[in-house]
Amino acid sequence: MRDRRVADRVQKFPESVIREMTRIAVLHGAVNLAQGYPDFEPPPE
Repeated sequence: MRDRRVADRVQKFPESVIREMTRIAVLHGAVNLAQGYPDFEPPPE
């Protein structure tokens, strides 16, 4: 596996609110409404 590095200029960008909300939802086992992911399998069609 190769080492994944990010350019120094990109390190200055703040984390997106959606990414933070996703992390908090996962931490608490909550339904993640930030990105619209369903918490169930959709019916096969």
